[in-house]
Amino acid sequence: WLPPFSRQTGSLTVLADGAAAILVRREACPGWHVRSLTVRTPSTSVSVPPQDICIDEEVVVEVIEETCAQTGLKPTAFDWIVPPRINTTLACNVSAEARLPVGRMWYPESGDIGYLCAADAPAQLHVLLQTIVPADGQRILLWSAGFQGQAACAVLEYRGS
Repeated sequence: WLPPFSRQTGSLTVLADGAAAILVRREACPGWHVRSLTVRTPSTSVSVPPQDICIDEEVVVEVIEETCAQTGLKPTAFDWIVPPRINTTLACNVSAEARLPVGRMWYPESGDIGYLCAADAPAQLHVLLQTIVPADGQRILLWSAGFQGQAACAVLEYRGS
């Protein structure tokens, strides 16, 4: 981000530069399988003024609950909860409201923020996967949010055979 655009989004987060991609393929091979995915994007084309930029925690919680319901899993069924690096307090609040075990929330470093916008979820997932050795049946709940009401959640499950 170059001036005049600010890297700071109020007291919510610091914006960082990044790009990431995930390769998804239809094969029955060992690896992380997408069990469910929910995306919610508000149907508005109105630009949001900078002072009104925020994360709609209620919508994020609804999307997490909907994704869990689609898989038939309870919020306690996940080995790792991977939130965006928007704001640690926000991540803890959403986890608590969605009844996700806060102790399973994965952040590379507590208080380390630097939100990569659309690249954040794949980047967070990549860093997590570099630090774990998965076992068959382990699950990741990955959620994300946008500054204009967007919310997304995915459930990944490891299949070793």
